[in-house]
Amino acid sequence: MLEYGPQPNRGRRTLAIALSVCGAALVLGVGVALILNATGLVGLPRVHPQPGVSTSAPSLPGPSQNPTASADGSASPTADKSSPAAPASSLTPAPPDFPAVFALVRSGVVRVLASTCDGTGVGTGFLVGDRTVVTSLQSVSQAVATVVVTSSGPVVARVTSTDQTHGVAVLTLDDSVSGYHFTVKAAQPKVGEAVGVVGLPSRRRAADLSVTTVSSVDESAATSSRRYSGLARVTGSADPGLGGAPVVDGDGAVIGMIFAHPEVKGRVLMPGGAIRKSITAPSGAKAKTGHCRHPKGDPRQTVITGGSGRLTRLLQAYFGGLNDADYQQAYNQLGPKITRTGSLKDFEPGWVSSYDFNIVVRSSSSGRAWVTFDSIFAQGRGPKGTTTCARWSLDYTLTSSNGRLLINGANKHAGAADFFTPC
Repeated sequence: MLEYGPQPNRGRRTLAIALSVCGAALVLGVGVALILNATGLVGLPRVHPQPGVSTSAPSLPGPSQNPTASADGSASPTADKSSPAAPASSLTPAPPDFPAVFALVRSGVVRVLASTCDGTGVGTGFLVGDRTVVTSLQSVSQAVATVVVTSSGPVVARVTSTDQTHGVAVLTLDDSVSGYHFTVKAAQPKVGEAVGVVGLPSRRRAADLSVTTVSSVDESAATSSRRYSGLARVTGSADPGLGGAPVVDGDGAVIGMIFAHPEVKGRVLMPGGAIRKSITAPSGAKAKTGHCRHPKGDPRQTVITGGSGRLTRLLQAYFGGLNDADYQQAYNQLGPKITRTGSLKDFEPGWVSSYDFNIVVRSSSSGRAWVTFDSIFAQGRGPKGTTTCARWSLDYTLTSSNGRLLINGANKHAGAADFFTPC
């Protein structure tokens, strides 16, 4: 089949290479890939025993420190007893060891993906519990379907609370995930303070560390729909994929979150105090769900991994068309064995609302390619009518026409129990 599955009140049809039109749309229509191979998100899987929000975070000794307990129980550097003690005024704290911080916290950073009416649903999120992720409200604005991508794959997420005043969204996951649990500090950032931004820029598959400094505080920013105040700013350029990225201090605690909005220039962040309030007492209503006929995904997330040459160009055009709701482009990548079973009008109902990512060519040979990918759908539009997230393993049959490679059929991968499994 080439469609994702039966539409509401439609029975599921069997998928085969010479399938019916609706059947063809179920498999081929599962479309675009955002390869977010989460291997880069794993890092050192250290998790706080008390996940969630707190006012403190475990401290990491600086590279030159050897902490010992002082008389009052606090940690202090060990002094060399053979030399005179240095004056207190000459003792300066070691600079934060941000690479060590990054190794500690990176497993708690996840990619946030959403199909939206305008195709801008991408960002970074961070764990504050086994099933709770904090992200930028902009990343899930007008979302039709939302997932977070972890080291073990996609997990369906729901926006359970938002803070419209501060641009923060809290997501609840359908399943528990492992990873570092961040703490959020209420203290405001200070001008000149060194901080680390831990996030996933739009075109990166793995978490990235950017060490920067706070350049200003108490700023405000206006968008077409709202004015935000109490912001801080850090040096460096903005990227939509960093929306929701945690900004951490030398202890790995969150002191801010990147507020990525296309109408706001530079790296602006919401301070930790505002994030804490958003988590514990959200001031706004639940985020509005997108309602549009053709939801789509961020086109920068359509990435093909493992292929080359004509095959990569074919899959890029096919999945790119599906993800961008350009169904004519997707239809143009189909071979005659499929297109003679129906027109674009026949196939489109099985493609509407799909957002495909993590597209990987596992193997290919003359006339055949094994491809895996993940998909999310609007409620009631996925396979079997209820699935909102599916993981696919398909064998595509290929043909050439006028020098172009085309998809001429699809079936479940040899040995697979079914065409897909729910996320």
